[in-house]
Amino acid sequence: MEEQVHKGHRKRMRRKFSDFGAIVFDTYELLEMLLYYTVPVRDTNPISKKLLQTFGSLEGVLSADREALLTVDGVGEKTADFIITAGKALAFFSLDGAKAESRFEKYDVLGRFVAEYFEQKEQYVQILLSFDNDMHLLGIDELYECDHSSAAVKSNKYMDAALKRGATVAVIAHNHPYGPAYPSEGDRATTNMIQKSLGNIGVLLAEHYVVSGARYVGFMNHLESAFAQKPRIVEFLRSKKESQNVLE
Repeated sequence: MEEQVHKGHRKRMRRKFSDFGAIVFDTYELLEMLLYYTVPVRDTNPISKKLLQTFGSLEGVLSADREALLTVDGVGEKTADFIITAGKALAFFSLDGAKAESRFEKYDVLGRFVAEYFEQKEQYVQILLSFDNDMHLLGIDELYECDHSSAAVKSNKYMDAALKRGATVAVIAHNHPYGPAYPSEGDRATTNMIQKSLGNIGVLLAEHYVVSGARYVGFMNHLESAFAQKPRIVEFLRSKKESQNVLE
């Protein structure tokens, strides 16, 4: 009997959400509904309230680490992993002003984004991020996996990826899984080659990030005048000047 009442409650909550949206709900009710996906029968209302009490806010819950989440009564491994995944998905859209339209006009916002991208990568990966002139992200292509000689890098792979996405601006990023976030001489040489090749097809290479763990650095130098007709790129480069994560 109690189980049937509980099921009816969930049905009413979902109908209310469908009819009126999130604005009519308290924070604890939204979190309660989120937990439906990993707690199929048990009342998630008390769990939601305990999570908010423990971490202070919905943002605090979604950014909590796994060990802390597991200390809350009613939160098992599956629920903890789900909350962490939901938090990371939300961070993709809201990280320091990165909106749902995925525009990255701030150097550090994009730096943290690529650091998160490489978080689960245990081996070397190099990616090309394609953008339009307003720094809207058009797509990400993984071009190289496993560490390799810079001599093996072919600029046509970057050109093909940028053309496929319809990019006018590109950013390169690669990780150092077991080393510092510092570019090698080979990194610098291949970056110059790729920059020239992309320039030949009208694509501006705005940055090359090197990532190690949560740390990232960019090491390209630009004259701002080269981007005078692209105000979002100028804003990106100006924000870079204010960052501590830059190498000359």
